[in-house]
Amino acid sequence: MGCCIGAARARKDREVHRAGLEAVGELAQGELADILQQLCLALGMADAAELPAAVARLQRAVTTLPRLERFVTDVCEVCLLTHRLPAPAHLLR
Repeated sequence: MGCCIGAARARKDREVHRAGLEAVGELAQGELADILQQLCLALGMADAAELPAAVARLQRAVTTLPRLERFVTDVCEVCLLTHRLPAPAHLLR
């Protein structure tokens, strides 16, 4: 079990180094608390321990936006061109 924890820690250390995040370890506790509170407020969360999972969900959602945008564009084109409907005014702005 200890080897798995050590390997996970080494992997995390490499990721932190690659991202240039070593300075985060030197932030004062008050600064860290302020950052966590700001993130929780921005995401509407009460538990900072849930931030990593929330950020992962947000990241997945953001990566799907281009596909969703293409889908909506395609549906609008089919509806407007096939049925010769006028485009809604708010889409023409």
